[in-house]
Amino acid sequence: MKKSLTENSFRSIDDMSPDELKSYLDENGYWDFYDKIFIEGIEKEGEGVTWIRKHPHEFEYNILTHEDLIKLQLSTWLQRMREEGAPGMKNNPNSVEAYNAFARCDEWRGGYVEGYGYIDVAASSLYGNSLCLGNSWYACGAPQNPIRVAKFYKLSLANRWRGGDVSSWGYVSENTKILGCSTETLTQVGQGEVTLGTLINVNHSLGHGVVTIESMKNRFKDFWDTARNSYQIDDGILSEYIRQNFYYAQTNDIKEGLAQHKTSLLRQVTRTTDDYQGIKKYGYDVMVVDYNGIKHKYECIEPTGPSVTSISEKDIREGKIEIQTHILSKS
Repeated sequence: MKKSLTENSFRSIDDMSPDELKSYLDENGYWDFYDKIFIEGIEKEGEGVTWIRKHPHEFEYNILTHEDLIKLQLSTWLQRMREEGAPGMKNNPNSVEAYNAFARCDEWRGGYVEGYGYIDVAASSLYGNSLCLGNSWYACGAPQNPIRVAKFYKLSLANRWRGGDVSSWGYVSENTKILGCSTETLTQVGQGEVTLGTLINVNHSLGHGVVTIESMKNRFKDFWDTARNSYQIDDGILSEYIRQNFYYAQTNDIKEGLAQHKTSLLRQVTRTTDDYQGIKKYGYDVMVVDYNGIKHKYECIEPTGPSVTSISEKDIREGKIEIQTHILSKS
């Protein structure tokens, strides 16, 4: 019988000595040193290093930032590498494979690449850095270099989406605001209306037509909590609404649901009560639109911005975060 892999199958890099860790990182990933930092297209002073795994897996770190590496007591190694000509510097350019690995997950900070000289960070007006595949360059948003779903939403919210290919969805037009529904936009709600806004986005993503915040306020008028200045909708009431209005998918797994283009509502439990009415759980409700396998995060639409936020799968596994999920289908 083939042995199944779990997080316990791997030795965590947190347990390695600095020398062991350096050898492990050299063998299993790519380094990139950079001497300038870009934040939303604006150059800032600073330098750093990033490491990314060559072959990502589900239970270990796939990417480590400069701050992560310093915390792992690699400062002496990093300084020595920089003095000797670290990857990404002029006298030791990165391989094309390393460049592509960093570019794919939007972690390329500028540096030298073998055969191509210095490659800068893509301008803020573009979707991201091109990939070099078989000696040909493919722009971000081309069929060979599709945009991640979460990035599509970020670009759309910033009014920068001009059409292109999105991972697992194919070509998405400039006018599309919610994947799976070409006529609606993401809703924006007030701070105390997060659950209502997420339910509106779920309705629209499933093609249920126009649902307004006014209609949702009327539906849940009895659940406004003046003391908390928000709608307090417990898990039982939420489940009842979902059963009355939606179809459940044939999976309870968020990743499977995303792969099947289902709609996922995730509740991060923030408060539990236990009284004569039983246990009730309240929380922060978002619509999951993507899973970042490099960073082990669920990427979600938060309706008060609206914005794209993330929830750590690692924190969920370790019991630091309790979640409830509803994977929904159009039929």
